[in-house]
Amino acid sequence: MVFNDMSAKEEFLTIIPLQGKTHGEDIYEVFFNFVINYKLPIYKLVCITTDGAPAMTERKNGFVALCRANEDFPSFFSFHCIIHQRVMCSKVLNTKKIIGIATKILNSIRACSLQRRLFKLQLEDIESAEHTDLVHHTDVWWLSIERFQELLPEVTAFLDERGDDTQMLKNEKWLTDLAFWTDITIHLNTINLKLQLGEKYY
Repeated sequence: MVFNDMSAKEEFLTIIPLQGKTHGEDIYEVFFNFVINYKLPIYKLVCITTDGAPAMTERKNGFVALCRANEDFPSFFSFHCIIHQRVMCSKVLNTKKIIGIATKILNSIRACSLQRRLFKLQLEDIESAEHTDLVHHTDVWWLSIERFQELLPEVTAFLDERGDDTQMLKNEKWLTDLAFWTDITIHLNTINLKLQLGEKYY
């Protein structure tokens, strides 16, 4: 809610359980029944924020589309929730080349227990190494990319010793893109945490 003095207030209203199916029509019906039962002033609605699930965003039968089709709803904006950062960023940043290569290398080391043990032993031999292992790749937090970038010299040395092709890991353009992508994800993770904790971010 935004008041006349431009101060904003946010309140958590409810969680509505879904029984059985979770198609756009099911979500819409449960939500609209809630609006009617509690006599919410739907004409004051300004925005609907969703994740990127088809049930929410499908053009004809998605939740947002069904709300727009109902004459009881005013004209409103629709946004993608910025907490779901992977979908938001993947639409504007070409990450396949960076994430794909990093993930392949991460999996080649972590998926095999022997390779992982050998890599951890290599890190233990380096007294200056801040970390003792790679982080498993995760689409939500991308912490693996940050750790991968921090351990890149050690990863490159390990792959060289193993006899793998590390030409890409020494390519200046690829290294620049990796550094940029790592920096972006660090900022996104910070915003993500602050949003979930209800903190202000700038």
